[in-house]
Amino acid sequence: MGAIPLLRIKEAVNARSIHPNIRAFFIAGRSRFVRRGTVGMKNTVATFQEMKQKGEKISMLTCYDYSTAKLMDEAGVNSLLIGDSLGNVILGYEDTLSVTMEDMIHHTAPVARGAKNALVIADMPFMSYQASVYDAVTNAGRLMKEGRANAVKLEGGAAVCEQIRAIVDAGIPVCAHLGLTPQSINAFGGHKVQ
Repeated sequence: MGAIPLLRIKEAVNARSIHPNIRAFFIAGRSRFVRRGTVGMKNTVATFQEMKQKGEKISMLTCYDYSTAKLMDEAGVNSLLIGDSLGNVILGYEDTLSVTMEDMIHHTAPVARGAKNALVIADMPFMSYQASVYDAVTNAGRLMKEGRANAVKLEGGAAVCEQIRAIVDAGIPVCAHLGLTPQSINAFGGHKVQ
């Protein structure tokens, strides 16, 4: 398939015909964020472990569609996250709580098709893993099988350790999300870092 010629990317950046976040990424200088040599090489959990051991930075950008995924992937971004924030920025919801598994699968699949090298991580939406270990594994499996994600991300710490263990035991890589946890907006009375 080949990479998008750098000239076309520069033209798009200069013409402001791409999303402002992607434009900022290119203007800031790709070399600051992207591991050299990753274009053409699939990023995996093992790749990330190696990068961490070497003290290398790992780039991750949020993405919700095929075209953006293709641009980010060919630019050498190490990982693409399909966040449940798509509820706010794509679907127009007030918060992330209304995002469904079907929404996540619908947006994960085209990103996975556009990303040949980046590790694709799909967010597990609210109540897709909290109720039971069974739900957690089943829904993580759906994101991998139907959405073609390479890993899943879920919010929480000690309260979801059992779910994380079961998902990992099923052969599905997990990216944990600590700190600002938007799915807990009602429990914490707003967006507050925990």
